[in-house]
Amino acid sequence: FLSCNYYNIIKGLLLNLLALVLTPFSPTKSIKGEINPDILGAQNIILCFGILLPSADPMAVRPRSIGVTEFADKFVVNFMEAPNPIANEAMYSWVKSLVKTKL
Repeated sequence: FLSCNYYNIIKGLLLNLLALVLTPFSPTKSIKGEINPDILGAQNIILCFGILLPSADPMAVRPRSIGVTEFADKFVVNFMEAPNPIANEAMYSWVKSLVKTKL
C-alpha cells in the first residue's frame, strides 16, 4: 500500500469529493500475477464527476480513475482525459496540487 504520508495527502484532497480508493496491488499479488518489482504500491482513486445524467450513455465513461503508483524514489500519478472538460480541469488541478505538496 502507499506510504502513510502520501495516503493522508490523498485522503485530505478527497474529503469533498465522492471518491473510492481501490488497491489493485494486493489482489494482483495474491493471484501471483506479474508486478514490476520496482512498484511498491498501486492504487486507483475512483471519482464520479457529473452534473447531468440525461441517458444511460454517460455511465459507460463514469466514474473516472486516477492511478497512483509508488516507486522507491517517486510516485507516478496518471489518468486518461474525460470527455467532460470540467472533469478534466478538476483532475488536472488535483494532480497539480499534489506536485506542490511536500511529503
